[in-house]
Amino acid sequence: MQETDIDNLIQRWTDGSLTAAERSQLAELLEDLNHKDMVINILQRHMMEGNATAAFDEIRFLPLLREVLGADRGMEETNKNAEALNEDEGQNEIVVRPVRWMWMGWRVAAAVLMLAMGTALVMMIRRKGTVRDVAEQRISVNDALPGSDKAVLTLADGTKVILDSAHNGILAEQGGTKIVKPENGRVRYDAGAHREVTENLLVTPRGGKYQVTLPDGTQVWLNAASSMRYPTAFTGRERIVTIRGEVYFEVARETGKAFIVKVNDLSVEVLGTHFNVNAYTDEVMVRTSLLEGAVRVKDGAGQMVTLKPGQEAQTPGNQQVMRVVGGIDTAQVMAWKNGLFQFRNTDLASVMRQLARWYDLDVVYEGKIPTDRFDGKIPRDATAAQVLAILQKNQIHFKIEGKKLMVLP
Repeated sequence: MQETDIDNLIQRWTDGSLTAAERSQLAELLEDLNHKDMVINILQRHMMEGNATAAFDEIRFLPLLREVLGADRGMEETNKNAEALNEDEGQNEIVVRPVRWMWMGWRVAAAVLMLAMGTALVMMIRRKGTVRDVAEQRISVNDALPGSDKAVLTLADGTKVILDSAHNGILAEQGGTKIVKPENGRVRYDAGAHREVTENLLVTPRGGKYQVTLPDGTQVWLNAASSMRYPTAFTGRERIVTIRGEVYFEVARETGKAFIVKVNDLSVEVLGTHFNVNAYTDEVMVRTSLLEGAVRVKDGAGQMVTLKPGQEAQTPGNQQVMRVVGGIDTAQVMAWKNGLFQFRNTDLASVMRQLARWYDLDVVYEGKIPTDRFDGKIPRDATAAQVLAILQKNQIHFKIEGKKLMVLP
């Protein structure tokens, strides 16, 4: 079998697209020692290129390993045959010592893959500076489940609709506009020929997210602890919505109708574009990040900037001058929408704020806030305990009691 064939099988294994026949083929492949070096090289290449940090993490990799190899038994014994990770303090990178093949059979293959899993896990999140300890550590947690599709829709008459528990179909009808929840769970507005404009409010709690299609076809995603106020029909020359928290827009183009997003005293005007606004009140600034098209950002002091794709307008809350930053990491900006926490030189306090919103937890620091900074990715469908266990590998210690997440000294 060619290396490209093996590479394809492993990649399809991690993204869940393997057929039953291909799964059996992969299991036989992993038992064949003629391919052992090729398998190791493929796994290491994926991890070093950063292509598999989500796919090969502890949360998703282990169930796949068990499914393909049937390796529930003997896993702990096997793992002892993989040599420990080493560190290179000069380059501040996690490196792997070569695997020594102690004996034959599928358990050896399992050992290699378990080592690969552990490597990816530690590489995925690491402290800026010297990594002092990558040994397995215990964490004292009660755990908290990840967020999910949860939101409350408040109609013009004050009626509240709990969207996550509402049945699919027509939720309400206001002034000739039907509010529909289709089978995919995303709310949309179907406007009739004669309609009266009313106003709705969509709110996601901590631990929630939601997607809605506005009357003009604009797609909107709300992150946890966010809200959007908007009309049930856009009838004038402007389409205006008001938000708080973090919201991503894919704006439908309508000739001669500007789309305007308002947050505090800031306004973002677009004609047809993809952009993200992060306006949480506990962050130091509002960030308007442009992925596609063009937007014009205007603050309360009358400052105005026009963004190009890959640029971000940063608007501090202390009346300082708004600035434009180019070359932003759009993957990091969009990570929340794509089901990831993604950190790039991110301080611990910022990491904790994201976790607090997604897991509905209150963060308490028992002592000074650590100054550590992090790089890496973690899937947002992990539980709080799984995420904290990854962070704790870098000597940050935590404890969860009820809704309280304590960062220990």
